[in-house]
Amino acid sequence: MYVYYRKFEQSASGLVEELYKIDQEESHKLLSVTRELKTWKGSSILKLADKAGLMDFMHQGCCQNKLDSIWYGNLTRTTLQQVGLHTTLE
Repeated sequence: MYVYYRKFEQSASGLVEELYKIDQEESHKLLSVTRELKTWKGSSILKLADKAGLMDFMHQGCCQNKLDSIWYGNLTRTTLQQVGLHTTLE
């Protein structure tokens, strides 16, 4: 079972990273989608990954950037640098 779990996580990670390279905005939207996930009680892809402990998936740049934008309330990197928080993002 663990082999399938890892294979799924690797495939999902690769897919999200490829989409992120093509279109960052669309990849962030994908991670936030809840309405299409009715089977999973409206959870977003990020919430499901967190609950499943998919840390390799959550470690991907796309996920990290989306989590940063949620955590910092969509502040820009320039704004964070101005208030002295830029070192936490690097």
